[in-house]
Amino acid sequence: TGGSSYSPASGWQSSGAVVPISATAASGYSFGSWSGSGSGQYSGSSSSTSVTVNGPITETASFTVTAALPGSVVAWGDSTYGQCNVPRGLTNVFAIAAGYQHSLALKADGTVVGWGQNIDYGETNVPSGLSNVKAIAAGWGTSLALEGDGTVKAWGWDGGYGITNTANSLANITAVSACWDCFMALRNDNTVFVWGKSTHGET
Repeated sequence: TGGSSYSPASGWQSSGAVVPISATAASGYSFGSWSGSGSGQYSGSSSSTSVTVNGPITETASFTVTAALPGSVVAWGDSTYGQCNVPRGLTNVFAIAAGYQHSLALKADGTVVGWGQNIDYGETNVPSGLSNVKAIAAGWGTSLALEGDGTVKAWGWDGGYGITNTANSLANITAVSACWDCFMALRNDNTVFVWGKSTHGET
């Protein structure tokens, strides 16, 4: 959870083998307990211990959220694609955005960090040189960054709707927002521009 880890991974062991197990909590989390099943299993609150393999054993490590330091990120929920695995050492964050299967963080220095699903569309591949970012948003597989000069940078999934090209052509923007595959920008004249897919009249 949130980048916490355990060892060893699943695998075969010889009968009677004594196997060390350990769990390491990520920043913002604390180790709770092991819950085991099978002959030789361990259930308890010691993060590092060992089990004796007398047959199939399953061990589950649980972690709990603790008070996070200012500027740090804590994530929870479905992490099938690593979207809750906050990068170790990520600090000085003042804004976050949650996409469908990826996550973004905006740091105080105006840079952006992305993690999670990135196989098909590159939604966590933050463009090289992107800086002076004031706001971020994340959609289904698209990422947006509002730069200090009022322009928008988009990367990731385009969907055939011109999502990224439209975003990259915007100017005089003061805020951005993202839904599944629909995106919104607030102009400095207080008008709203919406683009993307409009299956249900979103745009």
